[in-house]
Amino acid sequence: MNLKASYIFAFISSLILFCSGCAPSPTNMPTGNAPQTLLPTNTPRLEPTSTSNPLSNDDVIVSFILDASDGMDEISACLAAHDSYRFVLHRNGQLIRFDQGRYWETRISQAEIDTLLSEIEATGFPSLTGDGDQYTQDDPPPSFINPWGGSITVHDKTIMITPGQSDYLVEPVTKTRELLDDYRPDNLQLYLPESINLWVYLEQNFSLGNANPTPEPPVLKWPVDEINLENLLTDPATSEPPVISGDFLSFLMEQLKYVPALRWVEQNGEKYLVIVCPKFP
Repeated sequence: MNLKASYIFAFISSLILFCSGCAPSPTNMPTGNAPQTLLPTNTPRLEPTSTSNPLSNDDVIVSFILDASDGMDEISACLAAHDSYRFVLHRNGQLIRFDQGRYWETRISQAEIDTLLSEIEATGFPSLTGDGDQYTQDDPPPSFINPWGGSITVHDKTIMITPGQSDYLVEPVTKTRELLDDYRPDNLQLYLPESINLWVYLEQNFSLGNANPTPEPPVLKWPVDEINLENLLTDPATSEPPVISGDFLSFLMEQLKYVPALRWVEQNGEKYLVIVCPKFP
């Protein structure tokens, strides 16, 4: 195992141990440089089977992104929902949020959208410029107690939070984040993405020790005519994932139920570690 792969799976192991007790069962949630697309031999093309007019960043009216920490690799960041949306609301009312280790979605009404925007406006967030007025002092020193960084976007305004300076945020930013963290409308369902990133590794190449994925069943069995994992093995030198959509995605979501996901899968006498994360626009 090379050093890069060793770091990835050391972090994944700790992440599994942290999240194993907090993820709910896959049912309704209680209220409250472009990737490479691989076309391996004897594997169907990884393309959508229909055009569904996927949403773009231009459709986003509210979002919160939490940055990955220094040194965190792409897989670890994806499993922890870093460098990705933790909350995103689209103009059509589609709401996607990350909670308890997985993504959820629902659709809210225009009235509910307007109410949320009014609550954000009441914090004073729209009056910020993002040129330093998001902090209580100029050039605040870095803090190592609460060092998260990221961004909050409302309409066409994005306020960036520098890692290590989150302890110095003004109330309009902290109140807006609290609103987004606490916003859990009714009828949240497990999120079904339009496309995903997929990493596949042979068991003998990596070991997660005692921190193996433990959903039931502990090992899935997938027929090769549904998806050929041997042809989708990740190159450990690059860890570049293919983007999966269409029929392959339908099969994966039927099997995995939620994203992000990390599962053992048996196929043709081999055991594979399969990692799936949503691919947002």
